[in-house]
Amino acid sequence: MMKKQLLYAFILLSSSAFIQAQDLGELSFETKSISLGEIPFNKDTLATYRFENTGNREVEIKHITITGDCKIVYKPTKAIQPGEKSKIVVKYDTSIAGPIRKTISIHSDASQPNVALKLTGKVLPKN
Repeated sequence: MMKKQLLYAFILLSSSAFIQAQDLGELSFETKSISLGEIPFNKDTLATYRFENTGNREVEIKHITITGDCKIVYKPTKAIQPGEKSKIVVKYDTSIAGPIRKTISIHSDASQPNVALKLTGKVLPKN
């Protein structure tokens, strides 16, 4: 009898969590990885990550973490409504020659709260 009660409780909690997960917003990115290719030294370079909220609730981007040689040029400042499209734009500092391997971490209240975007390429040496 006790095992049945535990089983019913488990099923109820699992169903509740599943239903709540379906009721969240979801950020669907066109691509999570951008290659800038070979970039001339000191040339302004932007990478644009486009996405859409394909979920049932609005999504708020809490914060974006990005490493040293990149700067966020644009990010949504208000919640992204279901069906709404938006973008995140980053600028890479091309004043240093060499390979580019960066991760941009998006933290939100979406069904997948942490998303890692990749940025790769190579800054050519100064002529």
